[in-house]
Amino acid sequence: MLDPVKILICDDSAVIRKAVSQILSECRLVFVAGTAINGRFGLQKLETLKPDVVLLDMEMPEMDGFEFLRELRRRHSDTPVIVFSSLAKRGARVTMEALSLGAVDYVFKPDAIDLESLKESVRSLLNQVLIYGYRYKAAKTGNSEYLKLAQPIYEEERAPVLRKKESGQSPLPKNLVIRAKEIQTLPFKKKTVPPPLPPSERPSRIEPPRLIAVGISTGGPNVLRKIIPFIPGDMPVPIVIVQHMPEGFTAEFAKSLNEISNLTVKEAADGDEILPGTVFIAPGDAHVKIQSGMRIRLDRGEPVNGHRPSADVLFESAARVCGAAVTGIIMTGMGRDGALKLGDIYNSGGLTIAQSKESCVIFGMPGTAVEYGYTDTVCSPEQILDYFKGLCRQG
Repeated sequence: MLDPVKILICDDSAVIRKAVSQILSECRLVFVAGTAINGRFGLQKLETLKPDVVLLDMEMPEMDGFEFLRELRRRHSDTPVIVFSSLAKRGARVTMEALSLGAVDYVFKPDAIDLESLKESVRSLLNQVLIYGYRYKAAKTGNSEYLKLAQPIYEEERAPVLRKKESGQSPLPKNLVIRAKEIQTLPFKKKTVPPPLPPSERPSRIEPPRLIAVGISTGGPNVLRKIIPFIPGDMPVPIVIVQHMPEGFTAEFAKSLNEISNLTVKEAADGDEILPGTVFIAPGDAHVKIQSGMRIRLDRGEPVNGHRPSADVLFESAARVCGAAVTGIIMTGMGRDGALKLGDIYNSGGLTIAQSKESCVIFGMPGTAVEYGYTDTVCSPEQILDYFKGLCRQG
């Protein structure tokens, strides 16, 4: 029998501890093992409760979230920590620092603290807990069956999975509870996609490429921190990245990467010339399109696949402008953004790469591209970095 994910909630607000415990306890796949009022008590309970996931506030008395993360690093702890803090929404710099200290991801805590206001946050929170918690349990126990549960309950274009409220339970919004006994994925209509061109009909690839376009989402900040800083400074090909992040976060994310990288990393601006040795991060409120003449155009039109910026928008424009001289890379992320228009790059003759399943936090985006037949190869982040280094040697 598979055990639920054990959670430790570390927050100085009694209201938050109670409300989040109540909401998460409705899901039979999770078990709230304990709570702590600050980082010091959190460390003590970490030793005794041995949770699979820690939900961490950043602003706490006596020992805040930053010192908690630093102490975990000193102890070489691999317990996944999800930042659940209002600071995460108000301060992108704070969140980026938490990720650099070892937090695996973040979820916004609403300013109004009640069950109703937590509805929006709890979807992301439940997803993160299940994804990171069950991946951790699989690694800790060696039981790969846990990986089958390391999936989001709420996913784009998919209805949430529900269960009826049992007697004696406090009322909760209906879309927050899980069907008893097992998760059942509700059917949804798949998009009709054109088949990939046969190899004999694809245009010849142009090497080295003029552009590398990357689409990435859940788990992206940490995996990009393992790649971008280690690319040599003589990288001859510019990189444009769509990382699903809120407005205001992308500038701070680019800044944090720039500080530790050999390349110039910046948030993309309208009219930017796309130059070698530069990594452009799409702003959190705008699509990035590649224009002829290798310039960036920002488009604040409607979201695509529920996202603005959207990887599909980037890939489509990159294929149109660069054709067989673009490399498209689709990496860890929930949903399917980027999977369809990666096919434009593939059919134009460009190289297409998907991140490997075992290295992804969520294989949704790359997995869908593989399912569509739009990928030339599947690689680990280390192999993707090797590809970048190989381009430097060619240049």
